[in-house]
Amino acid sequence: KNNIFSNMKGVTSELAFGVPSRESQQMLGAQSESVILAAPKQRPSGRAEESSRGYESA
Repeated sequence: KNNIFSNMKGVTSELAFGVPSRESQQMLGAQSESVILAAPKQRPSGRAEESSRGYESA
């Protein structure tokens, strides 16, 4: 309940979640507790995979 998404209202939540505002608010209101999870030790870059497909990073 205590998260940044709960502060989103109206059109903002509709654009962020792709569902009507009331549905996203119901979903966020159903959260029963707040939890902080540890981040992964190393984030995969994926750059080698992207370049092998012909994508270029900006």
